Order: sequence, then structure tokens, then C-alpha cells
Amino acid sequence: MNGTTTLSDWLTEATAELSQLAHIDSPSLDAQLLLSYVTGHARSVLYTWPEKTLTAAQWQALQTALDRRSSGEPIAYIVGSKAFYSVELTVSPAVLIPRPETEQLVTLALAECEKHHHSNKPLRVLDAGTGSGAIVIALAFELINTNLQHLVSLTASDLSLDALQIAQANAERIVPGAITFVQSDWLDAFEENSVDVVISNPPYIEADDPHLNDANLLHEPFMALASGEDGLQAIKTLIKQCLSVGASNALLMIEHGFNQASAIQQLLQNAGYSNIQTHKDLQGLNRITSANAPKKPDDNSA
Repeated sequence: MNGTTTLSDWLTEATAELSQLAHIDSPSLDAQLLLSYVTGHARSVLYTWPEKTLTAAQWQALQTALDRRSSGEPIAYIVGSKAFYSVELTVSPAVLIPRPETEQLVTLALAECEKHHHSNKPLRVLDAGTGSGAIVIALAFELINTNLQHLVSLTASDLSLDALQIAQANAERIVPGAITFVQSDWLDAFEENSVDVVISNPPYIEADDPHLNDANLLHEPFMALASGEDGLQAIKTLIKQCLSVGASNALLMIEHGFNQASAIQQLLQNAGYSNIQTHKDLQGLNRITSANAPKKPDDNSA
């Protein structure tokens, strides 16, 4: 059968097979992505020449890929990449797969950088827990495309060396030389007053949350998803460390769960932060909270 299977035949059969599985949200798209990955054809070609036949090797590779997706392995890990904002990132099971809702964090960070237009020194921005590098690389790409890269000094950190290697490789391919990478357990490796803006998509799921047993999440790194009994362990650490590592009035922007905004606002208020704001994602859910750390006694700005 594999010697005469056309692109169209395989797409139809694979889509039908994936449609039977409850954990597959987009069977048709997944089938297209697998076929495009294995054959090397752009998705448009799949419909321009649907009668093209698969080689035996392609058919076997597709069946293997289809089995992996059917078992719940995320499509991004199978094809090794994921689109995010305006960039295409290499990903592996060492890093969390970038989510569409995280793109809002890039938009907010970009707006903050643009405000810095008239300053005489670069805004020091840190992406803490960078994973694949999605946030900081998308931010760098946008700044370079709008010729605003001179406004910002970009740094990214992660505790995982495997994640840092992926992030560095992504950065060198997409925005070479634009980002400094540092191994750090959150902000531990950074000096006092060394950062003006901290952005982060930390783990924020409760450690015993049953959603962690979802077929798709089982393949992603646990430490990038869960954070203590209340899901707020990493966020509490960031709030505390930003008080010292952050410069006077430093901005902290954190992505979080849709139901965590009020708890995080209270944590920020208790720590002395001001201008506390929660921003909604495209689905209207509370997704990102930002706040300014207190001004420091030696701050001589107006």
C-alpha cells in the first residue's frame, strides 16, 4: 500500500485516525504538519499536488510519527519546532512548548521597551526561566525589525543547561548576538540593581493538579509546569528576588494561571510593589500581572 499512497490519501487516513482520539484537538492540522515535516513539502504543496505518491521510507516515517502523536506526544516535539509570535523556534522535551497566550507577554514587554525611546542608556531586560528562548527571542526580533534594538540590553536565564543550549541555538539562528545567556536559579546569579525589567513565564501549576496527567502535558518537563503545592513557589521567589536584583522602580511582568491574579496581586502588594496591573489574554482570561518594585533610597531620579 505504501508504494501507491498519495499525499491526499495519507492526509485523509491520518486525519480520520487522529479524530478518534479525545486528546487530539486539531487532527487535520496535525496530519498536515506531520506530512509536511516528513516529506519536506510546504503545507500548500500538499494541496497543490495531492496526487504525489509517498516513497516507502516516507510512508514508514509517517506511520512512526503518527503513532507518536496518537500516544499524546506533542506535535512540536515530533517535528522539532513551534511557531511563536513572528519566529519559528526549535524545541525538544527539555523545554516547555511555547503557548499562544504567552505572546501577550512579548507585546507588553515590547511596549515597555518603546517607552524608553528618549533614555540615554539601554533598558536592561531579563527573561527569567527562558526555556526555548521564545519570549526574549521574539522580543529581540521585533526590536531589530523596528530598528529599536539600541534601546535595550537583553539577557535570558535558565537553571537547565539543556534548555539554555536550545535557547542559545535558537537565538544564534534568529537574532545572532542580540542576547546574553546566563545559567541561574531564577535571579540568583544576578547582582543587585542590575535589571530594569524582569519578564517571566514561570511554572505555575499546583504540583498535584490532575491536569498534569493530561496525555499532552506528560511529555513536557515537570519543572517547567509545576511549582509547589499552590503553584506559586516560583512566582514568590521572583517577587522577592526582584526587590534586590531589580533597579529602583524595576518592572516585573509575570505570566500566571487564569485564577491566580488576586493571590499574586496580594503578594506584590505585601512586598511593597506599586502600579499593580493584571492583563487579560486573547480569550479574556487574567494571564499576566505587572508591577513596579519600590524605589530605592539612593535613587536620585526626579
